[in-house]
Amino acid sequence: AYEMRESWRQTDTYSIAINYLQYDMNPFAPQFNYDGIGNIYVQLELQIVPYVSALIFRLLGNTSAFVPRLLSILFYFGSAWFLFRILRKFTSLWSAIMGVLLYLFLPVSLIFSRAIMPEACAMFFYCGAICFLLDWYIEDSSRKIWLSAIFMAVAILEKIPVAFAGILVLACFFWKERLHCLRKKEFWGYGVISLGLPLVYYAYASIVATANFVDGIASKHIFAQGISALFTPEAIDFFRTELPDYFGIAVLLFALIGFFACFTEKRKPLAVWAIAFALELITIVAIIQFGYYLIFIAPVLAVLCAVVLEEIRTRRTIASIACFLIIFGVELYQAIPYWDSATQVDASVACVAETMDSISKPTDTFAVASCSPVYLNTANRRGYRANLKHYDTIPIGAAEETSYYIDRGVSYFVVVDGAVYNDPTGEYLDYLSRTFPVVVQNEYCTIYDMKEARP
Repeated sequence: AYEMRESWRQTDTYSIAINYLQYDMNPFAPQFNYDGIGNIYVQLELQIVPYVSALIFRLLGNTSAFVPRLLSILFYFGSAWFLFRILRKFTSLWSAIMGVLLYLFLPVSLIFSRAIMPEACAMFFYCGAICFLLDWYIEDSSRKIWLSAIFMAVAILEKIPVAFAGILVLACFFWKERLHCLRKKEFWGYGVISLGLPLVYYAYASIVATANFVDGIASKHIFAQGISALFTPEAIDFFRTELPDYFGIAVLLFALIGFFACFTEKRKPLAVWAIAFALELITIVAIIQFGYYLIFIAPVLAVLCAVVLEEIRTRRTIASIACFLIIFGVELYQAIPYWDSATQVDASVACVAETMDSISKPTDTFAVASCSPVYLNTANRRGYRANLKHYDTIPIGAAEETSYYIDRGVSYFVVVDGAVYNDPTGEYLDYLSRTFPVVVQNEYCTIYDMKEARP
């Protein structure tokens, strides 16, 4: 889990699975290893992959990271199956296969399909919701609209930005029923299931959480900036770098052409789908600027590319194959370096975590002078991220903060790579060096003993 890419998110997710197993198997009570030393319940998405992993850990008798990785891969292949079914509604078998291959080998797919994160699970339910929605819209299968609502609810429970798919849901209801949809039980039932269940869950999570990581994000960041965030230099630089890296120039160009090819009566759901998640980019990704949030446009881009290939195939099959090979070749050329970086273990994290484990008991707690929780997660120890200056309950200043930790039974203080986070002048580090004995020091970390300073 402590790989070079997204190690924070991966170790967080993996640690939740471990904590389910060690402390509490309540699926609605996920726990972090930070910031605290007791039960640290967090307001997060529904933790399907960690919880199923914990159940498998219990059966197998070990906690191999292979388990959540395999679950993510299976979920992602499931999303590819739903994508294939979507494509078959609009393209030939050949173009559908090409679209799915492009989807599976996108750089963003190769990274996050195996990552110990909720994205792959969310993609499964998100693509399933779209597939069942289109089954109902095109084939008039009333049972499928309820399946779509359930899948959409779980998708939103996994990742809130998936709710942008609701734009396509509204469009399909309007196209099929016009304003009469407002009198249909399916319309209101879909809303109650797909939005009501997540609303109830997130409200409950907010009440029981001791660390609210989600409360106020929309009002403080997204609604506060709105669409104007797209035009900031930071957002422009982010998209200019991340979009080509995660998808490839060829995919982006062909998808743009495919978008305009979707302005037909048959393909208009695909155009609205693309517009919906373009809005997600503008209103959420432009502000948050996390690369993994781009994954929700992966199926859209694959579908749009398949539409172009289908248009070419109807005129000349050889040309369609040639275009596919060009797109796929460029895609792989950009994906291979990402795969290499995604699978590399961070030697620094591994060494620090092994050192923490070797000098302590499982019940010992730590303060780590890093913003990243990856060290606590990897060592499977609980404690604090020091000098964050984020929590009102934790005093600011080296003497005051370390006293706070000592009073709460923290055993060790870890300085990573010779510097304390948020300490440009080195005053905090100097205080540690003058006050506490060094337990161990190596090229990656220095660990101070705080036990002797306890009253």
